[in-house]
Amino acid sequence: MKRLILTLCACLGIAMSWAQVEARYDKGNVPVVNGRVYFETTIPTLLSKATAYERLDEWAKQRFNKPNVIVSKFITNDATNYTIGLTAEEYLVFTKKFFTLDRTRINYWVEIQCADGNATLKFTRINYWYEEEREGGIKFSAEEFITDEQAFNRKGDNLLKDQGKFRRGTIDFFDSIVADLTTELSGPTHQLDTDIATATSAETKTVELPVQIVDTTILIADNNDIEETTLTEQEEKAQYPIVYFAFNSTQLAESEYYKIQEIADKMKANNSISIRITGWCDPIGSQDVNRRISLLRAKTIMNALEMLQIPTERIEIVGGGIKHDAPNNTEARITTIEEIYHK
Repeated sequence: MKRLILTLCACLGIAMSWAQVEARYDKGNVPVVNGRVYFETTIPTLLSKATAYERLDEWAKQRFNKPNVIVSKFITNDATNYTIGLTAEEYLVFTKKFFTLDRTRINYWVEIQCADGNATLKFTRINYWYEEEREGGIKFSAEEFITDEQAFNRKGDNLLKDQGKFRRGTIDFFDSIVADLTTELSGPTHQLDTDIATATSAETKTVELPVQIVDTTILIADNNDIEETTLTEQEEKAQYPIVYFAFNSTQLAESEYYKIQEIADKMKANNSISIRITGWCDPIGSQDVNRRISLLRAKTIMNALEMLQIPTERIEIVGGGIKHDAPNNTEARITTIEEIYHK
């Protein structure tokens, strides 16, 4: 009897874990505007609208053309209003194994509007063509299948199997476009967009971090002779601010800009400094996804520093994955910085 009870409890625990919906796919994460599924996000950047448009226009022409898509049509390439608009169709793959390929065609509309300091992405008019190989398959819209009303069970506490698959796949697809845009908007540049950087710098508050004076002794080996030396106050390793990120985001929030400037100022003050940037994530989501996001967060900081004329040769980036010792999820979604080398 005791063994039976323990078995039933274990099964109940498994069933309850299945019932949990990952936060990024839970209710409220598929917005509906005027009866249509409508994803929208604004990505901050240090670039001017002209530079952002030029960079994203070039990216879009590669991303939304063959072989990445089945078909596409650019509706708008407006360099005057800094707007890109297009429709495209491609495959959204759910499962790909040796003998199994579960996928759907996804047709959608994308608009990108560039402004000084940010770019807004809109993603809507989403339709699917599933199992086209089986007697023509079935066609349906996102409004019919992945909204909060359509995708959840009667109790509203779990996703239905098929609807959940499409909901998760569509959210992940949108997030992948956001990640690509974030990379483009924070990518390497040889000329800083002075107007944006100056505006950001004008709002920056100088933060003086006190250096703790300790008698730090190190040993230096030179030609088999051991020389003892003590680091001076100026040579003490500086302390760097922690940069925070929003949930499931690799975008640099405007509230964190001043920290990037502070880090750059410290590195410019001492050209012998090199740093290691480690990105971290909360425990939500798979280990592989968190490892990728954590590395992208570190890369975002590196790219922002490069815009402020810090050579990437002085920067090492690491994807730390899940930060298990964080007291809460907010404190886990960060990048930490440490000095790793002094000449």
